[in-house]
Amino acid sequence: MNIRENFLNTIEFKNPEWIPCTIGISPRYNSRFGKELEKIKEKYSIIWERDAGLHNSLVFQGIGPGWKKGYFTDSWGCVWHNDNEGLEGVVVGHPLSDWSSLKDYRPPDPLETRPNEFGGGVFDWGKIAQDIKEQKKNKKLVWGCGERLFDRMYFLRGFTNLMMDFATEDKNLPLLIEMLFDYEKKLVKKWVSLGIDAIWFHTDIATQEALMISPHHFRKYLKPAYKELFGICRNAGTHVYLSTDGRVLEILDDFIDCAVSMQDPQLGAIKLEEVQRHYKGRICIYLDLEMQKFPFCSTDEIDKMIKDAVDMLASPRGGLMLWAGIYDDVVPIENLEAICKAFIKYCF
Repeated sequence: MNIRENFLNTIEFKNPEWIPCTIGISPRYNSRFGKELEKIKEKYSIIWERDAGLHNSLVFQGIGPGWKKGYFTDSWGCVWHNDNEGLEGVVVGHPLSDWSSLKDYRPPDPLETRPNEFGGGVFDWGKIAQDIKEQKKNKKLVWGCGERLFDRMYFLRGFTNLMMDFATEDKNLPLLIEMLFDYEKKLVKKWVSLGIDAIWFHTDIATQEALMISPHHFRKYLKPAYKELFGICRNAGTHVYLSTDGRVLEILDDFIDCAVSMQDPQLGAIKLEEVQRHYKGRICIYLDLEMQKFPFCSTDEIDKMIKDAVDMLASPRGGLMLWAGIYDDVVPIENLEAICKAFIKYCF
């Protein structure tokens, strides 16, 4: 199998040859360990050669403005602040913090050329279409980006305001969701028209311990929008990857009902035994290894973390991928190498 075929066979439970695994490395980490990191990549090059993951796609192209130190205003009018260059900043200016601004607010047009939120430069549909043709010609997996509907809600309103909106079922909440849904629908239809294989959506809707909003409010306000958006994708033959950190078990069945192809349960927020019980065989698992432990684990503990995940979740049919996020610069380079060794030992 080529890399694209193996990735799709994993999602579709069609007996892949290996377990896809990805190591995501932040610009901050690269700034500190650049030379050592290049040696690691060269020594364990098979991991990067076989990686069909999102971060090697057209969606993420270089470091975006939100990852650079200072202030930045995005195309939605949200003001970002960053004190830690090489990690994504936070939104500190919310254009809809007062509902009175909603009446005259206009979102950006997703079909226009605009600054690329996830990478350097601009988001140009003409260039993207050309690049997709080249990727398909070379039999590479082609990703699209459905952006981040729920995240955008608290970017625009402010987190505390949005939590109160859900708690009080504010009359303006459906209007905000409708506006974002219309934007997303236009964006998604454009991506699937280009014949992409998979599309990424981001929606961090849970903390380490619980959902940010109740399951009732998720089902009332957000699920209908997600179900329609994901249905557009799946009906076009495009797989849906929903990235959502935290403890989301209460709405996992809703994700499956919305036709999500793959989701990334986060170890630490969700126990490995719970992933096995609730996910295995039902939806493709893109397991988010417990990155909070990476700075503190021994190399043997990292090996065990990955071995246990494969032992408990892998199946000849597929349905398992592994993700190791190396974000801050405090993870010892030896621990990154331990991840590489374990990936090769247990996944290939």
